[in-house]
Amino acid sequence: MTRRLPVILALLAAPALLAAEQPAPPSRLTVGSPAPALKASRWVKGGPVAGFEKGKTYVVEFWATWCGPCRQTIPHLTEMAKQFEGKATFIGMSVWERGESPEKLEANVDAFVKEMGDKMAYHVARDTSDTHMAQAWMQAAAQNGIPTAFIVNGEGQIAWIGHPMNGLDKVLANVVAGKHDLAAAKAEAEKAAAAEARRSQAMAEFGKPIVAAQGAKDYPKLLSLAQEAVAKYPDQAELFDRPRFIALLHVDETKAAAMIEAEKAKPEPEVGIFGFLIAGEQGLSQEWYAKAAAILEAEMKSPEASPSLRPYLAKALHLSGRSKEAAAIQEAYVQAVRGKAPEARLKQFEADLKTYQDAAAAAEAKTETKAAPAAKKPAKKAVSPKG
Repeated sequence: MTRRLPVILALLAAPALLAAEQPAPPSRLTVGSPAPALKASRWVKGGPVAGFEKGKTYVVEFWATWCGPCRQTIPHLTEMAKQFEGKATFIGMSVWERGESPEKLEANVDAFVKEMGDKMAYHVARDTSDTHMAQAWMQAAAQNGIPTAFIVNGEGQIAWIGHPMNGLDKVLANVVAGKHDLAAAKAEAEKAAAAEARRSQAMAEFGKPIVAAQGAKDYPKLLSLAQEAVAKYPDQAELFDRPRFIALLHVDETKAAAMIEAEKAKPEPEVGIFGFLIAGEQGLSQEWYAKAAAILEAEMKSPEASPSLRPYLAKALHLSGRSKEAAAIQEAYVQAVRGKAPEARLKQFEADLKTYQDAAAAAEAKTETKAAPAAKKPAKKAVSPKG
């Protein structure tokens, strides 16, 4: 359940809504296609892999040092590399890196791989200077986000494309066992591509107006747009759950609560998303933030929980009146991401931490003041009446 949450959170972000306005270019590389050439400017870890040998299986995973979900996925890939040792070769290909200069960029990659150590125990390489891997693989397959993994089968064909945490292990097991139905997988990929095209069409029409209404805090209009989008694209209803839920939080709390209950009833519920959304909203009742905290606390108990939910849990706790607990969680998170998160994000995390600490201190001082016994007035000395 929680493995899919980071992916869904990324898809639900407002920038993603805007980015989806333009339909993705038609895919040229898909399941069943011959795998493009494997090229690298250098091999950062592990020996070089010259190419795809017939009869051997490969996993080529695309990542970047700045990508949070990539960092979370790497240990899982290492576990799989050990599980399929001798049966499949794993390659982590660094693409779309950011740096002030080529030298700084390369240094960032080296430092990242060194920091990951044994958690990144497979071949690691850098894309070529002409970005061959990003273009021939990612762009050709219409893959605009990372991490993304490709399985190359023993015939040198693409057997699977997707997020490493969403089914890679099961498909790979079938591929190495010779049980993978490539024709069925190709049909499924074509179906998914058609659904993605439909999604892009829906977002091209409704994405920008929805983001504008949400930004203006025009919740009745936001709700109207979300409902109109669902009516026109019923097969894409889940895509508009986020704006609809946010609007209902401000327009009809009963229906907002009903959405949470409906999600709980699903075979594979993603209730944590609602906690994330509530925590990100301003002006709600303390009861709603308490509900968000409860949802996120339950989500964080899973061993598969995304650490990126911790700031949202801290915020929900603070807004529900539990600032001391919020400060403890936020402080631990700040320490964990220091030196890893972008500077601007780190400063925001630190500012939030101070807010929680100040609120906790104020609440504690107020409690102590109430608890302090009132100073006793000195007892009056009894005076005997004069006789």
